[in-house]
Order: sequence, then C-alpha cells, then structure tokens
Amino acid sequence: MPANFPSTVNLTDGWASFVTTFTQAGYYRIKAEGPNGSVGRQTVDVGVHANTLPTP
Repeated sequence: MPANFPSTVNLTDGWASFVTTFTQAGYYRIKAEGPNGSVGRQTVDVGVHANTLPTP
C-alpha cells in the first residue's frame, strides 16, 4: 500500500472519494469496511496495458 494511501475516508450522502498515487502499474484491490461489519471491495486498474501487464 502506498505510504500516502488514506486509512480513513469520510462518506457523504453515500459517496466517498480520495486521491493517492501508485508508483507501479498493476491491479489493486481496495477494501472498505463500514458499520455493522459491512465490507466492500473495488479493483482498480492502474496504467495496465500490453507493456505493463503484471507477471504471474
């Protein structure tokens, strides 16, 4: 996780936003935890193309 990645983000009217910088192309999964044990996940594609595909 990047050092500048926020550990807390405020939710307003069902929406949250934040800005961060990833230093390497790849697929990142962001996990959000909410009240009553709710969990959400989002996969983010950061600069992935034919020349930057992650190797297995």
